[in-house]
Amino acid sequence: MPDFPGSLLSLPVIAAGSAAAAVALFMAAVVLHARAEAGLAVLVGILALTAVFGPLGIFLGAVQVTPYDLLCILFVFVAAIRWSRQSLSLAHIVWIGFGGSIFYSLILGVGRFGMESAGNEARVSGLFYFWASAAYFSSFDRTADTERRWVGVLACGGAVLTVLVLFRWGLELAGIEIAPRGREIGAAPFRVVPSEEAMFLVALLLITVRRALDHSAGRAPAWLWAAAAVLMLEVLLLQHRSVWLGALAGLAVLIVLEWDRVRRLLPYVAGTGVLVGLLAAAMLTKGTLDGTVTALSYSLQNEGTMEWRVEGWADLLAQWQNAGGLEKLFGGPFGTGFRRYMASLDVEVERSPHNSYVTLLLRVGVLGLALFALAYVLGAINLVRLRRRHGSNERVDYLLCVLAAQCVYFVFYDLHIMQAVFLGAAIGLCAAPEERPAQVPVGDTAVGRSA
Repeated sequence: MPDFPGSLLSLPVIAAGSAAAAVALFMAAVVLHARAEAGLAVLVGILALTAVFGPLGIFLGAVQVTPYDLLCILFVFVAAIRWSRQSLSLAHIVWIGFGGSIFYSLILGVGRFGMESAGNEARVSGLFYFWASAAYFSSFDRTADTERRWVGVLACGGAVLTVLVLFRWGLELAGIEIAPRGREIGAAPFRVVPSEEAMFLVALLLITVRRALDHSAGRAPAWLWAAAAVLMLEVLLLQHRSVWLGALAGLAVLIVLEWDRVRRLLPYVAGTGVLVGLLAAAMLTKGTLDGTVTALSYSLQNEGTMEWRVEGWADLLAQWQNAGGLEKLFGGPFGTGFRRYMASLDVEVERSPHNSYVTLLLRVGVLGLALFALAYVLGAINLVRLRRRHGSNERVDYLLCVLAAQCVYFVFYDLHIMQAVFLGAAIGLCAAPEERPAQVPVGDTAVGRSA
């Protein structure tokens, strides 16, 4: 016989908990609607906690719910409200269309494979997270004041990651065994955070160097160059080769954009390089850097991961070529999986393709991939147009650099929610000409659009 009193007593608790959760979500939506930096702070906070403790989340039955799930639902809700009161640009419309292609694939996947399989694959691919984050941040203006707050939030997240990286390096050098995420089997000990967190440090590196260049006409604060040096060292020693390539692409764009300022600093860069080289040579002679050299040699010489990635891409693309016309155009449903044969490993695997463009082609088809690429192209074109109209601009420059770095990084890794912040900011600047301010002083960060 059921225990009715106990059941009845639980009903008020359930009702009270549901009401409290509803109020909390409503208040969170109000705050997120009012200030984009609040959403950015939550996003950076989750990234930092994940870096420290690993993936966060709870299981509700067979379905895992993570903080990113709840946050992205709120992001979409707030973006829809803000968009309804704004004049949307072509880039916004393209991004909404890209979101439609994601939901189409997700609905088909839920119908065919169930919520668990379709939802888990959508989470692993990062497509919904990335779209929701970019949609949210594209709905906000960024004045000079909000820009400072945005960069301040990013800097706080970077400081937490830097302390974590240095702490783990210290444990490694002290001989204390740790097993952080992001390290490959047999990899050198300096890889203590995964690539998505290393890529976040790359974005901070590009922002820091660009800000230091903005001061170079006078004298840049020493702490700016010191911060850039620490970030550069971290990116190098974390040994994610794909992140290296992304960082090089971003720095190359920055050099092209700010060549006149960079050229004036070349003597100082050369002198610093000589001093660092002499110091490194002295340390190598004494054997101090033997562990570091071994670690870097491993990253430069090991081709195992790249070999099986390329094999996997080829097999997945062959499967896509054999698909029907509708699947080629709109993609296969989430939950289909990414099973392919790895000749070098002589085994079939079921895991992420480790290539955002291949994932996009398989899950949202040619149409979705084209919309994704078009959003980046429109954002970059508008940033270049703003730069030509108003002159050198710190925010425009670092957004161009970060977008370039991402386009390279996505060849080797999946989309990540944190990277969407910068695309969203670029899309948010794609306003109609009449909505842009008539004149913006050179170096001002108040280039934006009206809500």
